[in-house]
Amino acid sequence: MAPATVAQATASKATVSNVLNGTGRVGEETRQRVLQIAEREGYVANFAAKSLRAAETRTVGIVTPDISNVFFSSIVMRLERELYNAGYASFACDTENDPQREASYIKSMLHKQVDGLVFVNGKRRLDLSALPTKVPTVVLDRITTGTHERFVSVDNDVRQMTHDMTKTLLDRGCTRVALVAVSASSHPLSESSRYLGYVEALAEAGVRLDQNLVLRGMHSRPSNIEAAELVSGLLERGGSVDGIVAIGDRVAIGAVKAIEAHGLNVGSDVLVIGCDDTPIARLFTPTLSSVNRNVDKLASRAAEALIALMNGEVLEQAQIIVDRQVVERTSTLGQ
Repeated sequence: MAPATVAQATASKATVSNVLNGTGRVGEETRQRVLQIAEREGYVANFAAKSLRAAETRTVGIVTPDISNVFFSSIVMRLERELYNAGYASFACDTENDPQREASYIKSMLHKQVDGLVFVNGKRRLDLSALPTKVPTVVLDRITTGTHERFVSVDNDVRQMTHDMTKTLLDRGCTRVALVAVSASSHPLSESSRYLGYVEALAEAGVRLDQNLVLRGMHSRPSNIEAAELVSGLLERGGSVDGIVAIGDRVAIGAVKAIEAHGLNVGSDVLVIGCDDTPIARLFTPTLSSVNRNVDKLASRAAEALIALMNGEVLEQAQIIVDRQVVERTSTLGQ
């Protein structure tokens, strides 16, 4: 929305300009009225040019909840490389799973007039309708609500992915398979695609779903520690388990530590499969079976989609699904 349009609804164009750019003397009541209408209409001041964007800035904002997570940082690194090669500079922002911090970063990047936004995962569902409709937006591995004119989602089929993880253990003879997830999401695990994939695989194999084997931590501590506590608690309660589907390699490592602490052997007594196939899956002892989510392709498809949107192209697909592969190692194959 242009300053002139805001002015038509509030005050003179000069007054609006003074409010949006922080110049001149304006009464507090008028200032608040201008800001409320500007926010409602999705207007963001360009503090670099002191006007609405007339040309692209060749910058992109990347938002992620935890840059220390190897899966997220790998995607961000590859995204930055792809965008740099296409002539764009990237601002990477770590929200630490804080919704207010995320909102602050978004506002800051919009003020800087970034040409596009990329969201790599996140604690809460992203409300697309709260974002400016003209700013191209790509979401990786995150659930969204609302609609957006220039939006693309890039992800694996996580429901089928968790189905295949569970089936891998069932095919190797497991009958008591636990699902272990550590997530700060405010939504119930039972509503997630990962849970549904797990349940489907059990049903197909004729294995009864036992809710005592569905373990969920809220990420109040590092995921490996929380996962170890969840699995230890199950074993200490006398719970019987011979397979663990871990949502993340760090979660799998925590599960392995708990299993070993209780005198059980990983790969024979209890089979464990993780997710993301991060380097630690190959370096850890025992080596972890995991799902290679094809990070390079996720990042390149996201970059391609965002660049196309920033170039004004209309994409046929609003959702891009990238293939993935189960990679088995010692934790499911044994010694």
